[in-house]
Amino acid sequence: MPKRLTYKFTIGAFNPESIPMSRLSEYMSDLASLLGEPSSVHFSGIESGSTVLRVDVDTEAIPKVTRRVEQVASDNVPDDIKKHLDALDKRLEEDNATGSLAACTDDDASALVIAFPGCERPKPIDYGVVRERGTIDGVPFSIGGRDNTVHIQLLDGTKAYTGIDLSHGLAIKISDAKCLLRRAVRLHGEGRWQRNPDTGKWDLKHFKVDSFEILEDVPLAETVAELRRVKGSGWADLEDPHQVLRDLREGEESVH
Repeated sequence: MPKRLTYKFTIGAFNPESIPMSRLSEYMSDLASLLGEPSSVHFSGIESGSTVLRVDVDTEAIPKVTRRVEQVASDNVPDDIKKHLDALDKRLEEDNATGSLAACTDDDASALVIAFPGCERPKPIDYGVVRERGTIDGVPFSIGGRDNTVHIQLLDGTKAYTGIDLSHGLAIKISDAKCLLRRAVRLHGEGRWQRNPDTGKWDLKHFKVDSFEILEDVPLAETVAELRRVKGSGWADLEDPHQVLRDLREGEESVH
């Protein structure tokens, strides 16, 4: 094991005199998260020329940091590493730059360990908004509307679907079937979908329901747990979410 390990992160834009302090701090934060071991990784300076950040790793942390960086080259990069890797590459792309991370050990030899394509990364194809028929599965957790169009929201695991419209008649049928917060449904209809350039997945923009089918009963405790896992839903802050759900179920006839 080497007694000394220094990483050099090169930002192919700016120079030490021109890079904004706020932007520099963003790069440093992402780099620290990528390397891990926050108490054992230290910023040691900026080299001249392009903006090159020097980072020293404490001797006892070298094996852990080295293994973490080596995982970038594996076939399945762990999600917690890929998140910070993508964040650095995204910043480089925004700054119209490329970047690299090199390792320097005892003999000062420098070896490239990660190349960041940044602005040279192939751009995803923009398919625009695609309109097509499809289906959406989930447990209804909200049904409401005062005109001929009713809005329904579905929960599928920790994913919440919004932007779904259906007729007042279909809403009544779903309500009469006691589906709200209890039974999974499959909605059929026409949707508008757009490909997310970051995830490569198709995100639902709007869905118009023309029919549905009931899939299964869902235990109350399971529904509560799933709702509490949805970020920003507010359910995790409720003192008694089970009672709130019971009240909502008992009030299903409100859509009539």
